[in-house]
Amino acid sequence: MNERSICTLALPKGRLLEPSVDVLRAIGIPSGAMEEIGRRLCVSDHENGFRYLLVRPSDVVTYVSEGVADLGIVGKDTLLEDAGSVYELYDLGFGRCHLAVAAEKELADRYRDDPGSLYRSMGSTLRIATKYPKTTEHHFRQYRTPTHIIALRGSVELAPLVGLADVIVDLVSSGRTLKANQLSEVEFLADITARLIANPVSLKVHRRIGTLLEPLRRMAEAGKDEPGC
Repeated sequence: MNERSICTLALPKGRLLEPSVDVLRAIGIPSGAMEEIGRRLCVSDHENGFRYLLVRPSDVVTYVSEGVADLGIVGKDTLLEDAGSVYELYDLGFGRCHLAVAAEKELADRYRDDPGSLYRSMGSTLRIATKYPKTTEHHFRQYRTPTHIIALRGSVELAPLVGLADVIVDLVSSGRTLKANQLSEVEFLADITARLIANPVSLKVHRRIGTLLEPLRRMAEAGKDEPGC
């Protein structure tokens, strides 16, 4: 099998990896090579025509946009921050959480019905810690409040506790991490789930992609009828 007949998928490290592999198995992709995913960064299954790249979630879009990978699985939060030159094909339904603004619990409880007043009460410039600076900047434009966005890669929940930021923008699932750090949600930004993305050129010319898209489409359509977590 020549190299161009192999379909390359970029899979995200972290919380979305295991359910991504489960979805691929569920649509009938042979699982032998996938046993190596997590232990190796590049796994080839030439017999069945697939190759898997294990990359940082924020890099999935880059690999697909640049044509190194034909398809990728990535959280909607990453696409909101940087969609690159890719097609977003299907909402795969797993990895469900949401993006939110959070602040110290007492303040959040007091201003939840009027977040703009909270932001204005923070002084001349609102300091916001986040892993999503572009998405955050876009959201806060509506308040016409001067902001200083502090981009972090680690746990942003620490920032208000040590005086680095007034509020944070981050993913929220169960809310336990916020509660453990005396924080609470102020404002909902967006629902987040895993999405299937494709390189535009690959989508038109790569014959192996067709073996994945129809079963994944059916799975995505079926997931729309299931209750969220």
